[in-house]
Amino acid sequence: MMLIKRAAAVAGIVLSFAASACAQESPAYEWKHLNVYIGTTTGGGFDAYARLLARHIGRHLPGKPSPTPINRPGAGGIALMNQIYATGAKDGTDIAVVAPGFVIDHVLYGDQSKAVFDPVKFNWIGNMAQDPSVFVAWKWKGFKLADILAGKEMTVGMPGPGGGPWFYSRALNALFGAKLRVVSGYPGVAEVLLAIEKGELDGVAGTTWSGLKATKGHWFSSDSAEVLLAYSKQRLPDLPEVPAVAEIIKSEETRSILDVISGLEAMNRPVFSPPGIAADRVAALRKAFDETAADPEFLADAKRMLLPIAATSGAQVQEIVGRIAAPPDAVVKRLREIYRE
Repeated sequence: MMLIKRAAAVAGIVLSFAASACAQESPAYEWKHLNVYIGTTTGGGFDAYARLLARHIGRHLPGKPSPTPINRPGAGGIALMNQIYATGAKDGTDIAVVAPGFVIDHVLYGDQSKAVFDPVKFNWIGNMAQDPSVFVAWKWKGFKLADILAGKEMTVGMPGPGGGPWFYSRALNALFGAKLRVVSGYPGVAEVLLAIEKGELDGVAGTTWSGLKATKGHWFSSDSAEVLLAYSKQRLPDLPEVPAVAEIIKSEETRSILDVISGLEAMNRPVFSPPGIAADRVAALRKAFDETAADPEFLADAKRMLLPIAATSGAQVQEIVGRIAAPPDAVVKRLREIYRE
């Protein structure tokens, strides 16, 4: 009888250890679904990156959900950021990909900002690429960078405030003496590019180079378009004849303004989720992003789509956001002079 009791006790201890081990191995939360919101229309660079992520990140989350990409364009992306901040699911089942420009909306507009979020309070999951923007023109229109910097009028397009086309057109006008006439109100960058093809616009003052190559590579193979300027410190490896913006900067003030904007380029394809999510679920999302960014299937898919991947972690993006959302007062003053309507 004593032996039976001892055996039962030992069995109980073994089962207890086994249950404990299973509990440690079993995730606290399993994703049944995942929404991947996209702050642009279909067909552009952000849409391409977001859908690429949606095809692969589910394999790396507990529960292995099949993510659903959902386009929510509006006001250049700020509408989606406001939505996610206010009503995004707090269980980790909503993530978003959007142009990062609105991270500094409060810097630019203060109390007049239409951003009803604190960018630091978002849970930043990661960043897929550090993608420099470029100034591109339809070639038969005959525009050259020297002409633009000398004040030759040019018509460029943009979806709305907060994205690369807006940031760089304003910067060129205010800091370099350009006279760009900006036509706004396009639903997304894809529609801006279509308007260039139709001859309605002369070009776009700032759009990501990798996104442009992926969606409009035929422009360059057919010699229909020309890159006039790269917003980078050094010339881009595949555009060695195109000057970098650092080559035309002539004042420290200009450099300090562009340093803030280039901080946005360092997190050019960011992924984020709402505030208020439990820390373990944020950690699981960040881990899934990091694993996806190193996944051979993901990387092969990106290569096929001509989308370069240079991922940074969620913690790194969180640090970048904290830094660029609080520039020195003198820089804030000048930024507001340039970007306030």
